[in-house]
Amino acid sequence: MSERIAVIGGGVIGRSTAIRLAERGLDVTLISGQHAMQTTSATAAAYWAPYWIGDYDRDWAKSTLTELHRLTSVKGAAIAVQPAEEWLDETGARELDNDVDQTYWWRNLPMVDWSRGSVPYPRSMALPGSGERIEFVERVTFRTPVARMPDYLAYLLERFLLMPGARYEERWAESLDSELQAFDTVVNCTGWQAVHMVPEELQGPDPMRLLAGHVLAVPVLANSELTEQPLISLHHGPFKYVSLYIVPRHGSQRDIICGGTAILTDPPPLKDPLQGGDAKICEDILQRCASFEPKLSGCEPNAKLLGLRPVRKSVRIERDAARPRLIHCYGHGGSGLTLSWGSADHVVRLVTGAV
Repeated sequence: MSERIAVIGGGVIGRSTAIRLAERGLDVTLISGQHAMQTTSATAAAYWAPYWIGDYDRDWAKSTLTELHRLTSVKGAAIAVQPAEEWLDETGARELDNDVDQTYWWRNLPMVDWSRGSVPYPRSMALPGSGERIEFVERVTFRTPVARMPDYLAYLLERFLLMPGARYEERWAESLDSELQAFDTVVNCTGWQAVHMVPEELQGPDPMRLLAGHVLAVPVLANSELTEQPLISLHHGPFKYVSLYIVPRHGSQRDIICGGTAILTDPPPLKDPLQGGDAKICEDILQRCASFEPKLSGCEPNAKLLGLRPVRKSVRIERDAARPRLIHCYGHGGSGLTLSWGSADHVVRLVTGAV
């Protein structure tokens, strides 16, 4: 009889993992109590770049980058490689000097076309509320895959269900132990919900932190000046703790994700879907983004979204020491898309005994 495997969690990590296991000819059941649009993955700006994350294997990011580039040619995947920019003031430039090997360790990888230099034209912005004016002195440019996550999550599920032995159950897993009674192997891809499924995550000297990320989805009309908007990601200097990002997305709709926040928060109950973001916070985000990119002034978002990033000291992909038929795969912070396929490949190696 074929080994029966359950993958618990319907976000980008769970769906990618279920696909990779099914591709090996295994009998795989994907279990999720949330509709795809209720997951943190659905709210993500979702471009490839390590972000808000603990320690991880860089090969997971590299192999995911390769796969995302391949998927740009797949109809329905809603992934496009886009130009991206980070602008730096003097403080941000000094910070980047000190951590470029950590923040942009991937700058010499093929396909990313990374460069850093003086600003091509004068640019500044005012921080709403404080009145502080920021003068940019340097600019980083690169190219990166961007996914329109509602489309991409639907594509992943459809791709999974086309495989022999693939099943999808829309239900809540009451506990990991109960699933271990029904399946030979259980893969825990529950993301932030691991704080409920794995109680020790709330204990010890370095428990999982949940960082609330607020974003806005702004529609883009075909004749809008925003159709050629590059991806903007500011996270140094004044943006070190309150980042600013503007992420154009292609797919069934053209829109722009504006963000963001990283607010430490308590976990909601397991079965409560996340609600839209705080109205005042969302208003502040749009003002910050419009201050950097005036073309966003007057735009009305058609969605206000909130997701929880599960941040650990390190991403956890390993067999449970006490329950060897249980494999954990969670704690990807804000880098679920960035590590998704590489993480899934590592789970496959654990299941097949290759590691």
